[in-house]
Amino acid sequence: MDIVNKIKRMQRESGLSSAQLAYKAGISPTTLQRMYSRGSIPRLGTLFKICSGFGITMEHFFSEDDFLPHTDMSQAELLKFFSELCEEQRHTLLVFLESIKSKNHLAL
Repeated sequence: MDIVNKIKRMQRESGLSSAQLAYKAGISPTTLQRMYSRGSIPRLGTLFKICSGFGITMEHFFSEDDFLPHTDMSQAELLKFFSELCEEQRHTLLVFLESIKSKNHLAL
């Protein structure tokens, strides 16, 4: 797996600029640009931050399944929206969605 090219591809697919990805990941834009220009594999901590910037886990990053290509547009939009939330907002949304799911099971 070419890690740097996968990050570039995921960045393109998510519609994020390098500056936006760096901001979401909590790394400097220079770090990201240096990685791209040199093709150097990021350190583990940096890769963890980049994955967080995409709203995914490292396990998901290294899975053989691609991240966005197997989703429809509404799913991709929801994933993009979710990735822009802070951790507390994500948790609140997940609790809310779980409550909806539970209510649907009760209605059946």
